Amino acid sequence: MSANEGTNDVKLATTRALYNALGFAQAKFSNDMERDYIMRVVCEATLSPDVKIRQAAFECLVMISSTYYEKLAPYI
Repeated sequence: MSANEGTNDVKLATTRALYNALGFAQAKFSNDMERDYIMRVVCEATLSPDVKIRQAAFECLVMISSTYYEKLAPYI
């Protein structure tokens, strides 16, 4: 999902895969370094020139905020 990885199709697929896996990511969001990485790549994806990638990234942010709100204070 990083800006320098793969084509737009790959980036879109990874963003959607993350969205679908967020319910299983509780352990990742409990670890500061892993949570920081996830938040960084999702936020970077919101800046993509491709509208589908941006939309998928914002959908991830909505799901993250509704599922892991208590962990988001450092990012707000």
